[in-house]
Amino acid sequence: MKPILIDALYLHITGALAVQNLLLDGLVEHGVDFVLLKDARCPKYNSEDRIPKVIVMKASVIERTKFYIKNRNDFSKVVCMANVPPTIPLKVAVTTYFHNLTVLKIPSNFTFKRKSRFWIRRFLTILWSHNTDSWIVQTQNSEDTLKTTIPNTKHVYQYPIYRIPDSFADDGRKERDGFLFIGEYSYAKGHDELLEAWKILKQRGKEPTLHLTVSKDKKFLS
Repeated sequence: MKPILIDALYLHITGALAVQNLLLDGLVEHGVDFVLLKDARCPKYNSEDRIPKVIVMKASVIERTKFYIKNRNDFSKVVCMANVPPTIPLKVAVTTYFHNLTVLKIPSNFTFKRKSRFWIRRFLTILWSHNTDSWIVQTQNSEDTLKTTIPNTKHVYQYPIYRIPDSFADDGRKERDGFLFIGEYSYAKGHDELLEAWKILKQRGKEPTLHLTVSKDKKFLS
């Protein structure tokens, strides 16, 4: 039986990295035979020493295409973890995990240079979309955006991927002293909408506590 390919090129920071660690931990724990294609910029994964085979590569379209051409018959399935389907058609089932909505919904306040980078990423994602058989997203909003932006998108599956730390385990209390939203800020993650909802709650005389994590250089700090 040929191994599964976990293509993690272009994945090296923030929340997607946490999801990738969870996936790899689970695959290793269950003894799944797989090969990891790792971005050279990525830090060491939690289970990396236990992964059967790790190929470290520069994240470039040319190098990725060369890899797929050379190894197109070496895998039983392919899972792309960083939004971008394979650059060439494959004869095996391909699933692409899509998590960065900024690629499809480019904020108007981005600089021209930054917009240009995302326009290119958007174009390539749409161009190669026919090379994936299915998509995995975490929310209904992601699914709706994907189907609206990429023509003929049919097989989209919602699989929220997260791990609740033992320290957060239910201690029997029925009441909580607030709400917690953990995540790096980006246009597509809903921070702005969440804060707007809190403004509406305040206008209606409700003031629940919100615990929000942000980077120290982000706009929510004052």
